[in-house]
Order: sequence, then structure tokens, then C-alpha cells
Amino acid sequence: MKKFKIVEGPKNIIVGRKNSEEALKLFEDIINKEVSQGWEYHSMETITITEKPGCFQKPEIRYSYMLIFYKEERWWTSLIIQKVINIKEYIIKKKLIKKDLL
Repeated sequence: MKKFKIVEGPKNIIVGRKNSEEALKLFEDIINKEVSQGWEYHSMETITITEKPGCFQKPEIRYSYMLIFYKEERWWTSLIIQKVINIKEYIIKKKLIKKDLL
């Protein structure tokens, strides 16, 4: 089963003349961070967000970059995680070990 994660990209990128590399580096840093945590890059989408205004104001429209990542999750992974949590709670409840040592 695939598990997805969406990370918002940088907003309002302003760079000097002929420095588009700086803008690309912002995206590269986000992608590298997520990949180092086990996520695989899937795609980037642009979404339009319209914020409702107050009285007598125009709606505010902004665009946002969404970086989409995924990772394969084995069917048994969540079972193992739940068992570890249950064991940890049992140990704390029975006071077999101090809570701050876990």
C-alpha cells in the first residue's frame, strides 16, 4: 500500500537577475530532506487557493506549489508498530521500567 505526503513548496520566490539557481535550490532542499526520511518524490502540482474575504473585500487568490511524495508501506508495518506501542504501554503500566527511559 502506498502512503502519500504533501509538502508545500516555497512561496513568493524572489531572486536577482540571472539567479534562477537559487529558486531551484529551494525546491531541491525540500526534496532532499524528504528523500532522506525515506519518502520518494512523485510529482509537483500547482493549486489555486481562494480565501474568503471579510465584508466588502475581494476574495484573495494565491497559488501554491505542492510537492507530492510517497512510500511503500507493507501491510504488516502498522501491525508491528501497534504491537510495539502496546508493549511500551504495558511496561509503563506495570512499572517495569521508568517512563523516561523508553
